Amino acid sequence: MPPLGDEEAEKIYSLTLDLSEPVQITMALTVAEVVGSTAGFKCEHIDMDSITRLRRLLELNLGDSELLKRDLSALAEWPIKL
Repeated sequence: MPPLGDEEAEKIYSLTLDLSEPVQITMALTVAEVVGSTAGFKCEHIDMDSITRLRRLLELNLGDSELLKRDLSALAEWPIKL
């Protein structure tokens, strides 16, 4: 992936995950980092319905609500400071 210019780095992207008609998770993202051909994104905005659906999806996939709480707490503190 070529280096991002200032315009691309500041651009807000829209991500929509179609779970089932009409259920979606939608969020606004900005580029957080680019390493080689991989880009990492930062969620700038997610509405309450989408965050509720995302949390439920993660909970179903993890199978453990305590593990989910721990993981979400860690994400809330991103980036991790060493």
